[in-house]
Amino acid sequence: MNPQETPSECFSVGELELARRIHRSLLPGDFQNEHVDIAVRYHEMARLGGDYATVHPRKDGSIFLAVCDVTGHGIASALLAARVNSFVRQRAMETRRPCEVAVELNRFIHQFFSGCGVFVTFFCAEVDLAARRIDYAGCGHPPALLCGAKAGTCERLASQQTMIGIFPEFEPACFTAGARYEPGDRLFLYTDGVIEASNARGEFFDLDGLNAFAQRLPATITSAQAADELLRDVGAFQEGEFADDVLAMVVTFRPPNRTIAGIRQPVACI
Repeated sequence: MNPQETPSECFSVGELELARRIHRSLLPGDFQNEHVDIAVRYHEMARLGGDYATVHPRKDGSIFLAVCDVTGHGIASALLAARVNSFVRQRAMETRRPCEVAVELNRFIHQFFSGCGVFVTFFCAEVDLAARRIDYAGCGHPPALLCGAKAGTCERLASQQTMIGIFPEFEPACFTAGARYEPGDRLFLYTDGVIEASNARGEFFDLDGLNAFAQRLPATITSAQAADELLRDVGAFQEGEFADDVLAMVVTFRPPNRTIAGIRQPVACI
């Protein structure tokens, strides 16, 4: 590589577009059943980004969810996001405990990438649809929002640990937190590109903006519509190009007898 070239200049447009498509193929499609409606939307700042999400429905009806944000942008971040994807998918098959996934991911990233100056924010959750319970672990990631359909307020599910990869072990030790939901509630998982979006006046979209967005959504709107609208709102707030990668996952816990619209892309059970 010529010292004056940036990494992206060493690849053709076609190669970068293929890499972008590969990275996007790791993102889950919309998932719906009689209990839940899940959608993920993503917008890269550059051709390649480092945000990632996964949705793993289990055969017993529970669902494992995760989102992460690799520091930086471009090829290295996209490659590490792909590696996180494969690691988390494997660990999700072996355990139902969010902290176990987080602890093992932290050890893996620190062991193999600590000298590279890249780190990961991470949030994962095990959703028990029968018990209407969310068990979760967060590592330096923005808090998820659990918004009540009846109460009209949003609960912040905050990270308890440092970012992934900074230390070989979490101190204090990782613990799994929990929250309960009711039918009609919505859960928002996202990366920092949502709340750190800023406009020309130096104002940030921030958690208050996300909270206000969540509370004004009609009860009948689908998760896909909500996620699409959120990215449009963030883009309009910035009044221009996205300044960071933006990923949003919207989970709607269906009230009984709600009509199912159909699944855009199947997600295999594990």
